[in-house]
Amino acid sequence: MRTTSSGTDTDDQDHFRRETVRRRAQGMTLPQALRALHGARRDGAGAVEKSEWARIGRLLLDRPTGTRYSPRMDRRVQTELAIAAHRRTADAQAERAARAAEADGALGEDEVSPRQALEALADAFDAATLVGRLTPWDIDTLRALADDSPLTAVLLAAWLRRAYVAGLEQLWETC
Repeated sequence: MRTTSSGTDTDDQDHFRRETVRRRAQGMTLPQALRALHGARRDGAGAVEKSEWARIGRLLLDRPTGTRYSPRMDRRVQTELAIAAHRRTADAQAERAARAAEADGALGEDEVSPRQALEALADAFDAATLVGRLTPWDIDTLRALADDSPLTAVLLAAWLRRAYVAGLEQLWETC
């Protein structure tokens, strides 16, 4: 994340600016969005606002005439929502593991059943859209890990979710 000299996170500011444009664009048709882009350019709006108006205009340009902008039709908005949901899930898993470790000083292997560990791994691989890509050897290895070291399997599942979210965020920054 970028930070200004005053300590303010510019990514948060940029996200807020994009959200503001999207709220204003809700229900607009292509001509209306193009007029808003022209107004933003004329009024000296920031680069983030102008680029978001231009992106929304391109999105509407690829749709049938008369289509009105909606965040539901915007793949970028939907991707942002999916990333946020994955991040919340990964954070919740990591927080649960940390709380359990704090409460007992350290989690014992007997506090996590192999079944719970396998479910955590399955959920993490499913969330990371990797389920269909696992080989029989991968599945056997994950089962063995869940049986032999359930705690390690649960921690691996939490790590996998966090890594997947980080990858999504990295990919998103390049789009």
